[in-house]
Amino acid sequence: MTTVATILANRVQVMPGTQAVCQLEIRNEGSIVESYQLDVVGPAAGWASVEPPAVSLVPGDSAVVSVTFHPPRASGARAGEVPFGVRVAPSNNPELGVVPEGVIELMPFTDTAAELRPQTSVGRSRARHELAVDNRGNVPTQVQIEASDPDDLLVITAAPAVFDIGSDQARFATLNVKHRKRLWRGQPETRRFRVTVHTADGPPIALDAATVQQPVMSRAAIRALAALVLLAIAGLALWFGPVKGAISAAAKEAVGQQSVIAQKNASSDTPIASPEPSASTEPTPSATPGNPVIATPAAKVTVPLRFRLGVNASNGASRGSQQLRAPASNTLVLTDFFVQNPQGDEGQLDIVVNGQVIYVYQLKNFRNDEFHLLSPIEISGNQSIFVRTTCVKAGAPLPGAGANVCREGLLVTGYQRPKG
Repeated sequence: MTTVATILANRVQVMPGTQAVCQLEIRNEGSIVESYQLDVVGPAAGWASVEPPAVSLVPGDSAVVSVTFHPPRASGARAGEVPFGVRVAPSNNPELGVVPEGVIELMPFTDTAAELRPQTSVGRSRARHELAVDNRGNVPTQVQIEASDPDDLLVITAAPAVFDIGSDQARFATLNVKHRKRLWRGQPETRRFRVTVHTADGPPIALDAATVQQPVMSRAAIRALAALVLLAIAGLALWFGPVKGAISAAAKEAVGQQSVIAQKNASSDTPIASPEPSASTEPTPSATPGNPVIATPAAKVTVPLRFRLGVNASNGASRGSQQLRAPASNTLVLTDFFVQNPQGDEGQLDIVVNGQVIYVYQLKNFRNDEFHLLSPIEISGNQSIFVRTTCVKAGAPLPGAGANVCREGLLVTGYQRPKG
């Protein structure tokens, strides 16, 4: 063997995001001048380099080069031992090359992120949030969820409250929020609370959120009830006023006419025929000052609306769903959205209303998201709503479905009403 190469320290420790250096000694024990090409082989080759990458040595001479390792601070650089080799290839005799081997130990690190959706929920007695926790570290970690509100007006439970997350994985938990007391009437009230995500090795993550408690009796319901009471009072007043008076007068007049006819029949030798009875004994209202006719306008009827917009897109593709358009004579009023990501796809979901993107969702952060619109969206004329999916990475396919296809859906609820 004419080439001898030795790693001076064949075990190196390095923290991802930093760098570590070991040295390699090369000796030419041949009889001619030799040039050597140097590179790192093995799993660490993508984040290792040799400086200088080539050396020339005369017979009996030696040189020392530096091998630098700079693994990225990412979940792909898993903690543990990673073998490597440095290939020393002579230019004149490549078949006599050598590959000394060593081990680099990647140190563990944690990097946890969390997101709460929606940040503000709405409900009369209960509400729900979804918490997404993402482990970007290179080792598994355990997560514990705690929640509290400063005024002690809420009961908040997490399901699950404690769970493990593998490296480069995400887990989801549901937060159920319950109001301790009902709000019967008045203005909606906002209750603020905080969710804290504790990890085994990193600092806690604090997320602020809120829930809006709606009154049981809204202003619209109170106004409708008051209108019904007023309508009932007006009906009673009308009955005991002109209508009842007109009916009583008509009845008295009919009785008087019958009495006159009876007296004439009793005093006359020729019988007098009584008038034919009318087809109806009920008096017909007339448009006179004593008997007004009240016309009731036709009520405008609203029809509940429930529609699902589904869209499938292959990996690396962007695709839109069918469009939900408003009928010519009606206006669509959208009050609630429910976004569905059943496979856990990665990518982006856009909700487009009247040609404008109003909501953007990052798919990897949630599976399902229910959103109540505080200000309903109205669609009329030739306007429409649809969803568009940009698929980056499809999740595990649903039973019976093909792979490498993102499948998202948007459930829209509300009502439609006539224009005008």
